[in-house]
Amino acid sequence: MVADLKNTQDVAIRNPITGEYAETGGPSDPVNTKIVDSLGNSVILPIYSDVTLQDAETETADGTEVNITGYKGILISLFGINITSSTVVFEVNDADDNWTSVLGVKVGTETTATSTSGIATGTNTPGEKWFIALEGCTQFRSRISAIAGEGATLTVKGRMVL
Repeated sequence: MVADLKNTQDVAIRNPITGEYAETGGPSDPVNTKIVDSLGNSVILPIYSDVTLQDAETETADGTEVNITGYKGILISLFGINITSSTVVFEVNDADDNWTSVLGVKVGTETTATSTSGIATGTNTPGEKWFIALEGCTQFRSRISAIAGEGATLTVKGRMVL
């Protein structure tokens, strides 16, 4: 049962993990979802989680390995400074505990790839955004396999979504 919605910006949704109905926290709390259990108790559940996968890296690096169990996908944003060329590979950990590349979709296009080399230079806006479906996987990382440019740095941020 869903509690009474308090304003028009609250929205009833179904939690993909528990199957219970919920209401969003509204505009003041967009990150969390209030789950109402069968007894009417409210439980707060995040509907997304932000992570930093690479933080101002200056050389090739595997990056942060994040636990993605239960998440359906990740939206990643790539930020570069002084980059003349680079490659970032999208990878998941498979059932045999091996890292393998996974297909992503470049946001706003029909382009699909397992890596990207189109990272723009800038600090305030991301050069590219990619969405990667993660259902059934347990870990994700964005591996920098190449980076060049005097004083080049590369940051990759992600938003994991339920």
